[in-house]
Amino acid sequence: MARSTNALTDRSIRQVHAACHDGHRVACRSGCTYCCMVPVAASAPEVLAIATFVRERFDEARQAALDRRVEANIAATEGMDMSQRDRVRLDCPFLEAGKCTVYEVRPIACRGYSSYSVEDCREDHEHPGTGVEGHTNGLRELVFGAIREGLAIACKSASVEYRLLELVRAYKIASEDSTLAETWRSRPEAFETATGERVFPGPWSDELDQEFEEVYRETVKDLERRKGST
Repeated sequence: MARSTNALTDRSIRQVHAACHDGHRVACRSGCTYCCMVPVAASAPEVLAIATFVRERFDEARQAALDRRVEANIAATEGMDMSQRDRVRLDCPFLEAGKCTVYEVRPIACRGYSSYSVEDCREDHEHPGTGVEGHTNGLRELVFGAIREGLAIACKSASVEYRLLELVRAYKIASEDSTLAETWRSRPEAFETATGERVFPGPWSDELDQEFEEVYRETVKDLERRKGST
């Protein structure tokens, strides 16, 4: 599911840029990691795909080094809400020498984000939480947001974990249980410590949940109407 969704995201983004002649070029390049220092939320299928990738591709020493970075990240952000965490700007644990080690299976959020200005990204990094606006392709963000929303709706419809998970904490859970990729669908509590109030406390979580429930209801109604008309 995650790999199919990743392929859809990449294909859709290519189509956006092919059709969008706005006179700007994406400034993102290998080695530029400003956006790799903000908190990332991902779905259960995405997290499981990353954990499987690491298990298959990383040797024992590399996995151990990643585990240490994960533990350090969790310890440094314990008890923080999302706005506080955003101001800390820690390196993503999956970074090595300025490059993403799981680039092939990186989450939709990472695939979808882009910038037209390195200067904007640098300014935001140096002054986090001050409202620096990045210059981005709005259509690209709309597309990847819709795809991520669609994945959540599909998971909820299948009665499996559909909530956004905090990537680092969710990865720790998946990395410590090699059976989770096969059993998560029957274990609704599996990612509980990587989501909800304890990870996304305050209004941010409530607003996100409410917004998703509204979108989910409208989507289900629309699908039922379409079935009734065929």
